[in-house]
Amino acid sequence: QAVWAYGCCKSRKYASHQCMKLRESGLVLTCIIFGLNAEYVEENVTWQKDESLSAVQHQTVRSRSHIEPQAPLAHFDTTPGGLGISSSAIARDWWGDNDVTYDLLVLVPSHGKLDFAKRQAIRESWAQYSNRSAAPNCSACRNKTAKILFVVGTEGRLKDMKKEAQEFNDMGVLEDFGQNEYGLNKAEKTHRSIRYAVEHFKFRLLLKVDSDSWVFMDRLFLTLDRERLWGGENGTSLSIYGGHFYKPDEHGPWSAPTIDAIMAITGSHSLPSHAAGAGYILSPDLCEFIADMAAPSEQVSDSLKHNRREGVWAPHPRLANLPNGDAAVGFWLMAVNHTKVSLPVSSAKMACEAGSEAALSTIIDHPVTTDEMLRRWRSYTKLGDPCTLQVDTPIREKAQHQVTKWLRRHIAMPGAVARAADQEVLQQ
Repeated sequence: QAVWAYGCCKSRKYASHQCMKLRESGLVLTCIIFGLNAEYVEENVTWQKDESLSAVQHQTVRSRSHIEPQAPLAHFDTTPGGLGISSSAIARDWWGDNDVTYDLLVLVPSHGKLDFAKRQAIRESWAQYSNRSAAPNCSACRNKTAKILFVVGTEGRLKDMKKEAQEFNDMGVLEDFGQNEYGLNKAEKTHRSIRYAVEHFKFRLLLKVDSDSWVFMDRLFLTLDRERLWGGENGTSLSIYGGHFYKPDEHGPWSAPTIDAIMAITGSHSLPSHAAGAGYILSPDLCEFIADMAAPSEQVSDSLKHNRREGVWAPHPRLANLPNGDAAVGFWLMAVNHTKVSLPVSSAKMACEAGSEAALSTIIDHPVTTDEMLRRWRSYTKLGDPCTLQVDTPIREKAQHQVTKWLRRHIAMPGAVARAADQEVLQQ
């Protein structure tokens, strides 16, 4: 049984108006608006329904603005991006036009079962930059709103995943996708995570980071301000892809399978220019482009079956699936006009190395262990600098070796006593 709804959308800017008829199996009238500054004309909304149906709830955009942003989309008989339906249109119809727009949405694709400790470490460390009581010294964070969003699949028990999402209100669960092995299908996980972000949140910029990355949020906000990446008059940047970019001829040991996949698709041995996975920035329009494409594992027959919007009969094409998710993003965006912006992102865990001028401007550090995240945050809250108490093992060993050489050169000791002194220095 279905509800047939008729609604008119009228534009303030143009004399003409667009009317659409949509069929919904749910209870909410959905009206896709074409044009700027459009509004719903509630007086023209009428309902027709089968007599066997119970009373229909008439719920407009304005009355939907109170819904919690973590509510599921399962009540809609619409299909997410990749099936001929705009992802941001789904978000607008679900949340309405009056919901919160975050300056920055930090997206962290994560393994549901094996990355729980990493998610907790992030929650207890650099995610607290936006908490004014926990980080009162972050002046750059005061005028910006940020949201941390973890996205997991069905890698763990679905009940446990939903419980975690409800408890922390910072996690989305992909109930139709999972990574059977850790690190498998990273490209599709990234794609589906971006789609989830577009469908559930509004944002001016999206920052995708790995679950073992450290984000210096204060430095990040200052850098985005300096580079003027927040957007123009409408407050939204267009076609921005920012990060530390690998050149096409930069090949690492991880790149062989991706090069083979690129060769099979394009006939070229060169990797596309792409940002390092430690972290990269995407503007909303590029996120929308990626989200609207079908995922590699989605079948055309399934997309056609779920297409409900009138006049839509052809699904969007599926994105190419590459072994490396970060290279895949660069490959997907090759056909799209965009601007690459170089940002100080480290993939060598160098942000806290003493004496490094480049480290002082690093906005994202990778890889960082969970223990190291907690040490850095303790250092930030107590001393105002996450790197003050951070001493990397190579630097510590070098300093110990220099102390030992000085002792041996300047102090004459019997062999056993010298060895004991050396041991004491090492312990200290």
